[in-house]
Amino acid sequence: MGQVLIIQNKINRKSVNTVYYHWSAYTKDSIAKLKTFANHLLENYHYRSTDFLSTLTNNGKELLDKFDNGSLTNQNKIDLFNLMSYISISGTSASRQESLDYLAQFTTNLNRKETNRNNGMLAVSEKDQNDHLFWSDGTIIVDWGFDDQGYPDFEQTVFDFSNLFWKLDEDKYKEIYPNANVKPLTSLLSKNLYKTKNVLLSEIKQLQMDLKCKSHIWRNDNNEIFMFIK
Repeated sequence: MGQVLIIQNKINRKSVNTVYYHWSAYTKDSIAKLKTFANHLLENYHYRSTDFLSTLTNNGKELLDKFDNGSLTNQNKIDLFNLMSYISISGTSASRQESLDYLAQFTTNLNRKETNRNNGMLAVSEKDQNDHLFWSDGTIIVDWGFDDQGYPDFEQTVFDFSNLFWKLDEDKYKEIYPNANVKPLTSLLSKNLYKTKNVLLSEIKQLQMDLKCKSHIWRNDNNEIFMFIK
């Protein structure tokens, strides 16, 4: 358990794409993957390489022109986000034909040699996204916000990684720790060590420090026990 991580990207609470990472659905690893993806995404919005620009179709060039002059429609914003997501990871699986057909509107770079399931593979169509989610062992849900110029804004973007912990009932805890007494332990465990929902993307570095330094087992207000997937 804990192999396949899916990052589900939403805009205005609507899912616009998913990113598949193999061997990454572990509590700390998942946050590292999200941080890397987010940083690459923002960098690609700001700095467009010559290689990237050379692969754009007329529709792709028109998207960037609209972005630069502030005339993107809501659908244009989604299309640009999907294009930038695509170039921020390794590529898209050859089996995701609907997503490849969609991306072909904007780029000719569809057979990327660097495509690797460990480094992120994109799904855009509803069918392809659902297939990603079916295989998920852990999902991070990101609701993206944008600044006035249309760039992803980490101060307005929130994510939910509550799916990246194991919840232990009494029987499960005794199975893992057969010599432990559950009730006294529950009272001793630190409460609410981690905010797992509506976490600002701008706080991800501090979250990583907390995950590194604080306990890997904790409880919530209902005395439910949670522990890291690792």
